[in-house]
Amino acid sequence: MDGVSEVKELDQIATEDLALGSENAGVKLLKAGLNGLFQGEKKIGDHRVEIKFFNSKHRSAFDIKGLRDQLQEIDIYIPEVFGWESEYLSDLRKLSSGGTDVEQMLEHWGAKDQTNYERDREFFEVINNSRKAITIIDVPGGHPLVDRADGSILPKIKFGSDFNESLNSMRDYLKNLSAIEKERGSYMLEHLKPKIQEVIDSNPELAEKEKLSILIDIGVANTHLYHDLKKDFETSREISTMPMQFLYREEVMRRYIFDKLVDDELIARTVTEYLISKANKKRFSTNFSTKDVKLTRSWISKFSLDEMKNMFNESQNMGEWTDRFYNKIREKRRVTAADN
Repeated sequence: MDGVSEVKELDQIATEDLALGSENAGVKLLKAGLNGLFQGEKKIGDHRVEIKFFNSKHRSAFDIKGLRDQLQEIDIYIPEVFGWESEYLSDLRKLSSGGTDVEQMLEHWGAKDQTNYERDREFFEVINNSRKAITIIDVPGGHPLVDRADGSILPKIKFGSDFNESLNSMRDYLKNLSAIEKERGSYMLEHLKPKIQEVIDSNPELAEKEKLSILIDIGVANTHLYHDLKKDFETSREISTMPMQFLYREEVMRRYIFDKLVDDELIARTVTEYLISKANKKRFSTNFSTKDVKLTRSWISKFSLDEMKNMFNESQNMGEWTDRFYNKIREKRRVTAADN
């Protein structure tokens, strides 16, 4: 299934669950956080509220595309920052008000690797002097959820062992991360109203407005937030880049979050994707940008479950697997070319 179809399918599931009052997917996922929080009102305090979502992958500077335009039309901006620090929020607010600059933010908060550094630069440039009120509803550093996420270590793929062991390890790992994401979603909804109220109380200009526009900038894996909030608020959303391309890992997590089937073949594709990411210094060139995700999925989709299993079981180390995978891709290309 491609990324676009998968987004539509899971979003449709969430929409149907909400309409039917089902305990599945988004309803069960965030019911606790919503219970009694908004009480069917479209207001926070005395203010009518509209909530806009900007969904992106947060992988590169390209994923920030469109945020600047979205920011122009809102009053309060809420970025996704899992494990955030109070100093970061303070500096982000200073950047918005002109109290610091992009270079200072990069020196203190910029990522170390080049791709994420350029993404951070683009983000800070968009926020710089935007004059927007900012708050964060995400889980802060020091919270048990952050500790659990930090303790979730990618499984070690052991060549020479049975492929099913790798499948089970990857499945358990992604189930755990998906459970963390569900709890994270509940946390964000629980803290949405009080965090916005704090911003209103500290900004006289906002306090005078009858209606407030709020932008939640969050990854596409968290579309359940949009579906649950639209029950009680005027909502809209924008996806940064279309068509959206998901890693198999992301597809698996979204399916777990929405209580959908994840079979062995999909887990096997995730294991193969992981091995490609480890092999990229030897034979492949990919940092899982949108372009590379499409290419990687195209490669992996050519293999059946048995082919992926045999390729793994026949390899004694990473080098052998990389050479075997690369050669099989070349074979499949020749067959395709001959058929055409």
